[in-house]
Amino acid sequence: MKWFGLAVLFIANACCCAAESGDFQPATTNVWGAQYPSVDAEGRAEIRVNAPDASRVQLSLWGGQKLGNAKQSAGSWTVTTPPLVPG
Repeated sequence: MKWFGLAVLFIANACCCAAESGDFQPATTNVWGAQYPSVDAEGRAEIRVNAPDASRVQLSLWGGQKLGNAKQSAGSWTVTTPPLVPG
């Protein structure tokens, strides 16, 4: 019964998240309380990696596509993917 309640909560959250493009919300599959990855209504994902001493960070997606990341002031790196297929 407990699992049923959690499933309903996740489904309701998925239906209510991200009403417009660019309005990133934490993914419903994240570890409890994690802000990243975040997703928007178009299926894009925003991913953040903490690597303050790195000079470059690159994300490799399935299919061989590689995305460069932009360094943030606190030493984290952020990238936004093109729309992804659910699953």
